[in-house]
Amino acid sequence: MKLLVRGLFVFSLALTLATAVSAEEKKKDEAKKPAVNPIFTFNKNMKPAATEEQIKKLADLEKEYAPQLADLSKKASAIVTPERVKASVEARKKAIDDGKKGKEVQEAVDAAIKLTDDEKKTMKELNAARGKLNQEINKKKMGLLTDEQKESLKPKKKTEPKKDAK
Repeated sequence: MKLLVRGLFVFSLALTLATAVSAEEKKKDEAKKPAVNPIFTFNKNMKPAATEEQIKKLADLEKEYAPQLADLSKKASAIVTPERVKASVEARKKAIDDGKKGKEVQEAVDAAIKLTDDEKKTMKELNAARGKLNQEINKKKMGLLTDEQKESLKPKKKTEPKKDAK
């Protein structure tokens, strides 16, 4: 009987370890996959769906613009370090917990990350450059779409119920 219990215990321990190793391998595999930048994807709700040719042209846009976006991100991450990100997250949480909203929360975050005036200026320039680049990419991306596809992406207008005039 003891032998059977020990055998079951060893079997369950081995199964647990195998499951843990399998989970770690999945995490490693997922970490290897490159992140997909949403600016280089088509909206899934677009009707009709993108053609193979449109997808290929969008991939060409990604090859053209991804290095520029990566360069801007690299420059920004040199300023907004992981330590500063952590400090900003903590400051935002504390400010919200203290009942602050809007500008007060942003002021608390700004105080926590302690950017110098030069760093603020650089971040403003990087954000402006990123915005300009995103606009350029979106313009070219929209140029790939048919009129029907563009129409399907427009927000639907809500019709207001008519008020009775008495």
